[in-house]
Amino acid sequence: MEKRPLGTPISEKFWFDPTRTGSQLFIDHLDQLDADTFGPLGMRMPRWALYDCAALPGAIIGMGEAIGT
Repeated sequence: MEKRPLGTPISEKFWFDPTRTGSQLFIDHLDQLDADTFGPLGMRMPRWALYDCAALPGAIIGMGEAIGT
């Protein structure tokens, strides 16, 4: 895991590993955010897509600090 992406240090308390059950609450929050934002428009992302296309490859960098605080 890159501990300093683009040279910016990230505290370990904001690291989320989607393969660990301890990250479920974070993924649940992202799923709810997606549902609240895009659900009314009929464009909600299926949970498998959120997991496979964003959480697993680590494309959610930046959201951890906002949700984790």
